Amino acid sequence: MTKKVRLAVIIASIVLGLSVLAGTGTGIYFLTSSGSPNATTASATLTTNLYTESGTINPDAATALLDAVGYWDNPNDTGTYKSSQIADDGKTVIFPMGYYVDASGNMDTSKTLYWQATYKRGGYLTIWLTQPYTCAYYNNNGTTSNSFDPGTDHSGSSSTSYYSNYSLSQLRDTTKNIYNLLKAKHTGLDSIIVAPSTSAISAWQSAQDDVYTAYSSSYYAHHNGLGTYSGDYSWGSSTGTAWSSCLADKMWIPSAYEIFNTTTGSGNGSDTNGLWGLTATDNAYTNTRIDTGASSSSSSTGYSQYCWLRSGSL
Repeated sequence: MTKKVRLAVIIASIVLGLSVLAGTGTGIYFLTSSGSPNATTASATLTTNLYTESGTINPDAATALLDAVGYWDNPNDTGTYKSSQIADDGKTVIFPMGYYVDASGNMDTSKTLYWQATYKRGGYLTIWLTQPYTCAYYNNNGTTSNSFDPGTDHSGSSSTSYYSNYSLSQLRDTTKNIYNLLKAKHTGLDSIIVAPSTSAISAWQSAQDDVYTAYSSSYYAHHNGLGTYSGDYSWGSSTGTAWSSCLADKMWIPSAYEIFNTTTGSGNGSDTNGLWGLTATDNAYTNTRIDTGASSSSSSTGYSQYCWLRSGSL
C-alpha cells in the first residue's frame, strides 16, 4: 500500500468551523468558545504541512501524521478513541493540512489550515478546523453572508420555526462549497477524505440522540445526526422542509452531541461531556477569521467568537 492509500484508511471525515453571522439566531444552538473569546487551541503537534505549496501531498508529512495518531504501531486497530486518547502521550494532535482557498478558487499559501484530530473509530479519523474559515448565516431568507454562500434559503420566508434544519440550510451549502474549492486545489484531497456514508462511522453519525444543551437543563438539542431524524421534534409537512440525509457530505458542521453532551437527562450537558471527549482547551479557538485575517463582532460582519453547530435547539 502506498502512503497515500494508508492515509485514506484513517482519515474519514472533516468538519469545518464557521462563525456566526447575526440575524437568524432564534432556535439555533451554537458553540461558544470556552473562557475568553480570544482563547486559542493548543500548539500544533506537527509543523510540516500535509500539502506542498503546489497542492500535492507531502509523503513525509503524511508519514508523521500516521505516526502521531498511532497507525504505524497498530495499522489494524479499529477501536474507539476520544480526542485525548488518539496520541500515545495524551496530547491533542493538531497538524497543518492545506491552505486557504478563496471563493474565486485562488489558493493563498500564506494562510495555512490547521486541523485537530477529535475522534478515531473503526480505523477512521475525524478532524476539525481549529479556526473559523469565515462567518456565515445559518439561514437568512436568501441573503448571502459571504462570498462562499450561494444565497439559497431553503426554509422559505414565511416562518422561522424551522430555520434550524441543517440539512436544508445556507450553512450546509456554504460548507459544501468551501470543500469543493479546497479539493480543486489540493491534489488527492477527495480521495483521502471519506464521507460518513462510506466509512465505518456511519452508524453513530447517522443517528444521535436529542440531548440537553450544555448551558441549560431545560433546553435540548435535536437533529444532531446527519442521517434520517427519528426523534420527537418535527418541522411538520406544512413547511415543505423535511429532513434530508447529509451522510454523503465530506465536510460538515459538528453537533451538540459530539461537542457537549451524549446523555439525555436534563442537567447533564457540559463543555466536556460530548462524544469526542473534548476539553475546554479543545473547545476554545482563536476568533481570527481565516478569510479576512480579522476578528469580527457585529451584526453586519458576523461574530467570529461564536461557532455554529448543526443541531437545532428547543
